[in-house]
Amino acid sequence: MSLGEKFFESKQQQLGVSLNDVQKKAVLQTEGPLLLLATPGSGKTTTIIMRIGYIIEEKGVNPARIKAVTFSKASAIDMEERFKRFFPSLPPVNFSTIHSLAFEIVREHFTHQKIAYQLIEGGTTVNQNNRPLNKKMILRELFKQMVGEVITEDQLEELTTYIS
Repeated sequence: MSLGEKFFESKQQQLGVSLNDVQKKAVLQTEGPLLLLATPGSGKTTTIIMRIGYIIEEKGVNPARIKAVTFSKASAIDMEERFKRFFPSLPPVNFSTIHSLAFEIVREHFTHQKIAYQLIEGGTTVNQNNRPLNKKMILRELFKQMVGEVITEDQLEELTTYIS
């Protein structure tokens, strides 16, 4: 019995999780990129969780070296909870959103470069001169500097949608 077959058999017994042949192939594909394209509810998340568990348990990868990235916070939380349920004896893996990964990269870059920075997110913050700042105020100022006109509300909405 191969390493992969033993892994799948033990997970079937422990968790009641049974993967089809394509899902098993995705779990065992541990070198290089993998595109997992399937319809909603077809087991993509389960397959990804099993793949992460496989590379930790069977391939000896340090969980601290794994960054699992998804689009929504709810999905990241779901994946983290499922991973804990499937692999309770393993150290945690970092599950995050693509936005939190981007913020992490920006923070690390500026910290490493010793550059003062301020991330302006949804709410209003205050700059060094106690001027309130938010994304729309900054975009208004940038638009006026670049175009030489005051941006209309419709243009501002279109610009923020485009940026998002």
